[in-house]
Amino acid sequence: MSTQPLLGGRNPSVVNGSIRDNSIDGGELYSREEHLWNPFVRLDPSIGSRMAFRGVSRPKWKRRFEKLPTLDNVLNLKGLFPLCIYGYKEYLEMFEYGDNDLEFLLNVMFMDRAARMWSLRNGTSMSYFDKMRYGEDHLGEGLNTGKRASAIYKVDGNRSETEEQNQPNNDDSNTDKRIGKGDNKSSGLNQPRCLQHTICKKYIQLNDSAKRNSIYYGNFFNKMMKQDLMDKEKTQTSFNPGTSRSNFFTTQKETNKTSDEENYGLKGFNELYSEYIQKGSIFCVAIPDNVREQIELEKRMAMTPSLRTIQGAREYVYETMRQETYPRFIKEVYLHNIGRQSAYRRLALGLILVISALGTELSLLLYDVSPKEWRIICFLAMFPGCVLLFSFAYRVDVWYAFAGVFRTFYHHDKNRFDTLHGNNAHGNVGSAETGKKKGLFGGIFSRKKKQDSQSSNRNVHRDNEGGGGALRDTERNGVFNGNRVQEKNVLKSHRKIATKILVLSLFVSSIVVFVLYAIPGAQLYR
Repeated sequence: MSTQPLLGGRNPSVVNGSIRDNSIDGGELYSREEHLWNPFVRLDPSIGSRMAFRGVSRPKWKRRFEKLPTLDNVLNLKGLFPLCIYGYKEYLEMFEYGDNDLEFLLNVMFMDRAARMWSLRNGTSMSYFDKMRYGEDHLGEGLNTGKRASAIYKVDGNRSETEEQNQPNNDDSNTDKRIGKGDNKSSGLNQPRCLQHTICKKYIQLNDSAKRNSIYYGNFFNKMMKQDLMDKEKTQTSFNPGTSRSNFFTTQKETNKTSDEENYGLKGFNELYSEYIQKGSIFCVAIPDNVREQIELEKRMAMTPSLRTIQGAREYVYETMRQETYPRFIKEVYLHNIGRQSAYRRLALGLILVISALGTELSLLLYDVSPKEWRIICFLAMFPGCVLLFSFAYRVDVWYAFAGVFRTFYHHDKNRFDTLHGNNAHGNVGSAETGKKKGLFGGIFSRKKKQDSQSSNRNVHRDNEGGGGALRDTERNGVFNGNRVQEKNVLKSHRKIATKILVLSLFVSSIVVFVLYAIPGAQLYR
C-alpha cells in the first residue's frame, strides 16, 4: 500500500512502504470517520491509512496541535501568519503540488455561504439546499445515503447539518477540534485575522461582504443570479380570475425565488465542475476516479445539479487536508523558518567559516605562534560557522527567529511576495490576481486588478466590520514585512530552537578551540 501524498509529488516526511490498516503511527484508529466513506470503499489507500508523518500521534505532537489553529480555523480565515491561507497555499504548492485543492475548498465554502446569505436576505428558507444532500434525492436505490448525509460535517463550521438545523443561531466558530482537543487563543471571534497577504485579504473581503451584503457581494452575486421580480410581474398578463391579484403576485414571487435558488445552485455547480472537477481541466483537484465518476453520474441523473452534487469531492479534499497535508504543514511551519535553498546557502557559508577557522588554528599550532592566546581568535570564525551549520541542520535561522521573520516560502517568489501563484503539478500557470486564471471570482479579481497594481507595495488593512483601514508599507528597500510571524506559538517554537542552536554552537566551538589551545605547538619553523 503506497504512502505517497495524495496530492502528488515527493514528500520526504512520508514514510515509504508502510501499511497502517486505517490507523496512524501509534495505533490511533479513525473509526469515527469511517461512516463518512462507505460509498467510497474502493479508495486505495483509504483515508486514515496514510500517515501524515512519523510520530504524528505521539503525545508531543498532540500537545502542539492543541496549541495551534486547526484546519477549520485556517479555512474560516482565523489563522495568523504563517498558519493562514497564504502560508497553507504556498506549502501545498511547494511541497504537495496541490494548491488547487485549497482554492476549490475555499470557493465551495464561499458560494455556500453566499447562497445562505442571499436566501436569508430574500426571506426564503434553505429547504432546497438542505434537501439536496449528496446522493439523497437523485441517486438510485442502493446509493441513497440519507443517514450518511445527516452525519456529514460542514467544512465552514465543522458541525453536522442536522445539528445546524436544530441550532440555527450557533456560530460557526464553535468548531469540532478534529486534530487537537484543546482550544487555541488565535481562533476566537475577536482575534485579529491575517491581512498581510493578497489572498488572505481577498477571501476575508469576500467572506465579510457576503455576510453584510456589501458592494463586492452584491456585484458578484446579483450579476450572476439576481432577477427583477417586478419586471416578471409586469410581463405576466393573465392569471386565474378567481385568484386575487395580491395572492397571485405573492405566489409568483415565491416561485421566482425558488427558481433563483435552483439557478444559483446550478450556476455554482457548473463553475466548480468545469474549473476543478472535470477531467482534464487545468485546475483539476486530486480526487479518486470513482469519486469523480460518482459526481458525473449524479450530474447526469439530477434534474438540477447544485453545490450538493460535488459534496463527495468536497469531503474527500477536506479529509485529505485534515489527516495528511495539514499536519505536515503544521510540522513544517512549527519546526522551520527558512527554505531548503536558504539552508544550503548557510551550509556553504558555514563550511567556509569552519574550514577557515580550523586552517588558521592549524597554522598557528604548527608554527607555534606566540603568544598562545592568538589561537583564541579562531573562535570568531568558528562560532558563527557552527551557528550556520546548525541552522542548516534544523532549518531555522537564528536571527530570523528572534526578529520574528518566517521565510520558508520566501524564495518561491522573491519579486512579489504577496503574489497569488497558480502553478500546479502539470506546469499550468494561472493566477486569479493577474487575470490569467478565470474562475469563480475572476470578475471580482479583475475589477480589483487596477487597484492592486496602483498599490502593489501597500496593504490595505480593514477591520472586521469593513470600515476604512490604515495603509501600511509592506516593502521597504527589498525587506518584506509580509513575512512577520504573528502566531505566538510558532514564534515561541522558532526562538526555542534558535536558543538551542546558539547553545550548541557555543559549546562545540568552545570545545574545539579549547582542545586546540591546549595542544603544544609543533615549532615547525625551527
